[in-house]
Amino acid sequence: VSQSRYTTNIFIESSPRIKGGYFHRFYKLGKDPESGWTSRIWPWFLHDDYQIEIESEAQRKKVEESLTAEELKLIEYVRKEWCIELSMEQIRWRRRTKASPTLATKGPQAFRQEYPENDEDCFESAGSAIFVDPDHDLKVLTCQERGAIPGHIHSIGVDVADGAGGDYSVITVIDAETREQIYQWRSNYVSSTDLHLHAYDVWKKYPGVVFIETNGIGRATIAKARSDMTLVTNPEGETVPLCVDWDDFVHAGHNTYDGMPTLSEKSTTIYLMRGAISEAVEFYTDPLNKQDSVVGLRIGSQTIIDEFDEFQNLGGNKMGAPAGCHDDCIMSLSIAFRGLSEVFDYKKAFNNRFVNND
Repeated sequence: VSQSRYTTNIFIESSPRIKGGYFHRFYKLGKDPESGWTSRIWPWFLHDDYQIEIESEAQRKKVEESLTAEELKLIEYVRKEWCIELSMEQIRWRRRTKASPTLATKGPQAFRQEYPENDEDCFESAGSAIFVDPDHDLKVLTCQERGAIPGHIHSIGVDVADGAGGDYSVITVIDAETREQIYQWRSNYVSSTDLHLHAYDVWKKYPGVVFIETNGIGRATIAKARSDMTLVTNPEGETVPLCVDWDDFVHAGHNTYDGMPTLSEKSTTIYLMRGAISEAVEFYTDPLNKQDSVVGLRIGSQTIIDEFDEFQNLGGNKMGAPAGCHDDCIMSLSIAFRGLSEVFDYKKAFNNRFVNND
């Protein structure tokens, strides 16, 4: 990370270590063009010395034929992002170095830290990362954010913050019919007593059931959602109080849902959601599968994908993002995901309100 003023340059150099740590936060700061700092990474394949000679064409062919899917992905990444064609000599060096006792005994993260290939994988989670699947890349976007499909019911998860510029309040929408995350709203400058207005606007665009976090400050949002007498016009053209217009579809506060206040409920929901995402990635990225089925949970928000890197087991039966990082989008998604098990209980009322009147 460097800063330049006039003829003076300041450099801060480090090997990557812990996500959420001082250098990680500083490095991320340097990617903001307004910060005055510039972050740079020097991957190992820019060093000419990092290769092992191949003695014969037969040996070269053997290396080429033994390329793994992970190595082929790396070759494509380097070609696309750095305009460099990795040689088999470099691949051979990489294999030899990763297998050396010095690094191999420390686990796969040791090579990524000592010899970075990108500026994401090289940083290690302080705890064990939750959204890591050894068989599938959960950071693959498997759908796109979009508008509502007429007649589809939605599960809307609302994670509440105080609106003081720190944590974000997030509203996440899942199409319950297709199990796609199709919309997300976030802000850290909307108070908990005004958040219900934004949730109401989202609900009008994506009709369905609104699940508001009930623990902590979320109770203020629930109270306003249940009592706001602002006059609005419903689909029948009647003027009614806002709280009456959507009351049948605001789920928070019901005895059957309590906003995941306990650690066991939170962890169960998170792991089930991870499994659903993994299932969708496996299915929808396989070209042999048909695309008209509904499997797992598909993600359409890059912000959620970015939070995957930092969401982890923090010890002491806690999970989330370390200090200085955010997990609000994941938590909003998890509330909407949990709502999927109950959203179809509202299907009759939903059809009467949003389908049969069309």
